[in-house]
Amino acid sequence: MSSLQNVLREFAEKDKQNKAKIELSNKLKQLKVKNKQLDQQIEAAKKQLSVGKGSENEDPIQNKKNPSVTSEMAQNLFKYAKGKQKLTGLAFMSGVVATSQEVGMLYTFYPYTNGESKGQYNLHLGNRYEVLSHTLPKNAVPLRDLMATHLDIRKEGDDLKTFLRAVFRHLKSYLSRESQIAELSHEGLSEYISDVKKTNNLTDLTITLKVTEQDNDTAAEIEIRLNYEPDKDRPKPGSLQINVSEMWEESLDNLVTQCDALYTSRLKEGLLAAFADA
Repeated sequence: MSSLQNVLREFAEKDKQNKAKIELSNKLKQLKVKNKQLDQQIEAAKKQLSVGKGSENEDPIQNKKNPSVTSEMAQNLFKYAKGKQKLTGLAFMSGVVATSQEVGMLYTFYPYTNGESKGQYNLHLGNRYEVLSHTLPKNAVPLRDLMATHLDIRKEGDDLKTFLRAVFRHLKSYLSRESQIAELSHEGLSEYISDVKKTNNLTDLTITLKVTEQDNDTAAEIEIRLNYEPDKDRPKPGSLQINVSEMWEESLDNLVTQCDALYTSRLKEGLLAAFADA
């Protein structure tokens, strides 16, 4: 497998050289995004103060005929402010930003995978948690299932924060799996991969490698199958399956052991660890 070994080692060296630059660049991008979000929040707060209230859906004090503030109104206002504070904190810690709309709230997700920004995705929820619109990738997030688990208004204890974290986790994992698969088509490496099969939500993946042994020009195929949880970007423990041709059957046990690296690494790095010294 000397030819595959050289290609994978070359990619590893390039990754080491670019990693520091990518990390620095993305840290700067994150700071710019957070600064912009903070400016928007401050401007929104100034606008609300200038008119004496927020939107009609959120203003806890609506009685214009009686301007006096009751104890109940003060409590509602405190709960409202506390909720906003929690959402703001969640935005900076988890990559989710909440923005008030005329109807409901707009949640914006800013996922990063492998130190690279993957853009922004929106989820607009109504006042009763109904989905009004979203820009999440198709098949990436099982919204109905997550809402039934965390946001069923007929049950007590609905948890918006847990729901948002679950959505973000599914989104980020899907995008990570997508980028890992894309790396397999990299120029130079693609000639050793004869086929890649995947399901719509990228949770079931089959990679067929075309490799040769040293001093042997006959190419053989190794089929590697991996299965993922929808909210994970590493394969399920124990899900790895390997199929080989007859000429490789004696090496099957060793290949399974070598491919254990795929459980803890991105696909490209896992293949490097599995086959570089083969």
